Amino acid sequence: MDFFQDLAEFVRYIPYTNPVALIIISILLIGMILCQWKQRSWVKMLGIGALAFAVLFSLYNLSMYFDDYVAFGMSTIDIANSLRPVASTLYYGLLVYLVSLILRMVNKPRI
Repeated sequence: MDFFQDLAEFVRYIPYTNPVALIIISILLIGMILCQWKQRSWVKMLGIGALAFAVLFSLYNLSMYFDDYVAFGMSTIDIANSLRPVASTLYYGLLVYLVSLILRMVNKPRI
């Protein structure tokens, strides 16, 4: 039961993330699933691209929060609470990369 409570608490912070990052990563996920049948070599590239976008947007959001910390004198508790939306973008990118690893494992020729 604790897992579902933690998941519900995590999902609560998703609207505070950068929607552009989530849209780009979702487009890469859809492209990766479509390339599964036509261009199998692109699955690896799209998975790494989704992970790279997630890391870049997470660092961008983190820098924005630290700029607010300096400009407005936010407390460290506010900064710690703002790390959850930053982490949700990174977790989504890692999830898409995991899907690309699974798709590549399914496509790998058997012995």
